[in-house]
Amino acid sequence: MRSLLFVTSRDTRKYSNILISKKVAVLIDSRTNQALDLNNAVAITALGTIEEASTADKEYLSGIYLSKHPQLKDFLHKPSNALMKISVN
Repeated sequence: MRSLLFVTSRDTRKYSNILISKKVAVLIDSRTNQALDLNNAVAITALGTIEEASTADKEYLSGIYLSKHPQLKDFLHKPSNALMKISVN
């Protein structure tokens, strides 16, 4: 897991902060909002740098993203949204 992808709106504080500081920490967990999560959930933190996907890489990375989340196709292609790539350290 050397890279993580997500989509965000360019009209957010999150996106503005990404432009200022390229360093990020992302918490990923396995919670499913069930009672068993209290004892069984697992979490990891990924540290890395982030950038908006370049025009050259966007088609390839969009294919990877949509293979996992096909229901987010319209969200991904919304002109005001950006496909972000985290390079995990």
